[in-house]
Amino acid sequence: MTKSQPRSRRRSNRGRAGRAARVGRVALAALAGIAASLAAGSVAALAAPAITPATTSAARVTVAAPGLPRPTTVFDASVSLAVEASRARLGQFVDANPLAPAGQPDAEPTAQCPLVSPDTLSTAAIELVPSGGNLQLQLDPWTAGTTTDPELRPDAAPPEAQGLPVVRCVTSMRAGAATTRAELFALDLIDGVTFGDVARLNRLDPALAVTPAGVGGEMVGSCQETADTGVCVVVWQSRRLALGLTLEGPPAGVNPSTAAALLTDVIPDVIDTLAVVRRAPLTCDIASLSADTGVTLLSAPLCDDGWAFGTSVECPPPPPLPADPSSSSTSSTSTTTTTTTPFSPCRSLDVFHVESGGWVHNGSIDSACAENLTRLGMTVVTARAIAPVCEDDDPSVATGGIRPDAQGLRVTALQVALTGLGYVLPIDGTYGPLTEAAVVDYQITNGLTVDGITGSQTQGSLGI
Repeated sequence: MTKSQPRSRRRSNRGRAGRAARVGRVALAALAGIAASLAAGSVAALAAPAITPATTSAARVTVAAPGLPRPTTVFDASVSLAVEASRARLGQFVDANPLAPAGQPDAEPTAQCPLVSPDTLSTAAIELVPSGGNLQLQLDPWTAGTTTDPELRPDAAPPEAQGLPVVRCVTSMRAGAATTRAELFALDLIDGVTFGDVARLNRLDPALAVTPAGVGGEMVGSCQETADTGVCVVVWQSRRLALGLTLEGPPAGVNPSTAAALLTDVIPDVIDTLAVVRRAPLTCDIASLSADTGVTLLSAPLCDDGWAFGTSVECPPPPPLPADPSSSSTSSTSTTTTTTTPFSPCRSLDVFHVESGGWVHNGSIDSACAENLTRLGMTVVTARAIAPVCEDDDPSVATGGIRPDAQGLRVTALQVALTGLGYVLPIDGTYGPLTEAAVVDYQITNGLTVDGITGSQTQGSLGI
C-alpha cells in the first residue's frame, strides 16, 4: 500500500496572492520603524497592529448566512474546530514519534513534516518578500521530529519530568548567501504551560504580543541582525495551539516585516493541513485484503462504504433433510429435498473494514440478518445490501442524524465510510474534532450544507 502525501490546503492563487499582499502591507506598515532602527547586532521586537479578530464559531460550525462566501477549508468554516482538530492531530504525531527518554539525546527528525509542505512554505515566502528582498527558503530535506525543553515542564511536575512535546520541522541544510533556512514548530499548550512560557523559552517578551490581522490570537517575535545574516523568531498562539517560525538568512529577506507576515500567512495552511489529512483511498481487491490481513478470498470482494465482503472457503453442498416418515419407501415419485442452514459456510461471509493503516478482518460473520453486520459498526443502509433486517427493534439498525460528541456504532460506521474515502482519522466510535473536521471538509468538497453534522443530506451523499 502506497500512502500519498497529506494534503496542503492552499487557497486559489489569485485569492491567496491578494491576502498575502494585504498581510505584507500590514506588517510593513507596522514594522517599518522597527526595521529601520535595526543596526548590526541589535535586537528589535516584532509588532503588528492590534486588530480585533473576526468573529468565529465558539464551538461548532455555523452555517453561513445567504449571500456570504462559502467556506473553502475547515479553517474558513470554523477556526475553533480547525484548531481543536489540529491539536488532536499533533497528539497523534507525538504518539507515533515519541520523545526520547529523559537524559537521552533527541532522535534525528526523519518523519514527514505534518505541519506544512515545503512547496507551500516556499511559495508563501516568495509571494511575501518585499521588492528587492531575498527570501528563497532552503527546505530540502524537510523532516520532523518530537523534541522538548525543561522550560516547558509544568510547575507542579516533578524535576525529572520532561516538558511538553514540541513537533518541530527542520532542514539539515545551512543558510547561504542567497538562501534562508527555516524551522517551524507546533505544540499543544496543556498541563499548565502557557504562551508566556513558550515566548520566554525563545527569548521573547510575551508582554509585547499583538493580534495579527485575519487569524486572531496573539503573536510575539524578535530579530537579530549582523552584517550578512538575519535571524528572526516569531511565535503565535490561539486556543492553546502554539506555532513558531525561525528564519535565518540574508538580512534583505529575513527581517521583522517578512518574518511576521510569513507566519501570519501560513497559519491557516498549517491548521488546515493538520485538521484534515486525506490520502488516496485503499484499493479493495483480493490482493490488498490478503496483504493487509492474511485472508485470501476465493473471488473478488463486494466493496461498499469502507467495508468489504467475500468468502475464503468453498461452500460445501448442503446436507439433505431427514426423510419424511409419512412418505412411502416404495413410492417411485418421492424425491430428496435439500436446504441451507443459516450457519452454513454459505451464509458466513468474511467481513473487512478499512482503517488508516490498512484493511482489518472482522472475522467470518453470519450474514443471515443485517443486524449481525450492523453490530460490527455498519449502517443499516450498508448492511441491507448484504442481508435483510430480521429484528426491527435492534438498536444497531437505528437511523437518524449523527452529531458531534456522539458515541457508538453509528459513529464508527461514519468513520469507516470517511476512512474509505481516504480521510485519516481514528475509528473509535467517538465523534471528536478529527471526525467533525473530516465531515466539514467532505461537505465543502461535495457542495453540501456545511454544518459538521452528518444529517440526511450528508448520509445520502456518503451512501450510509
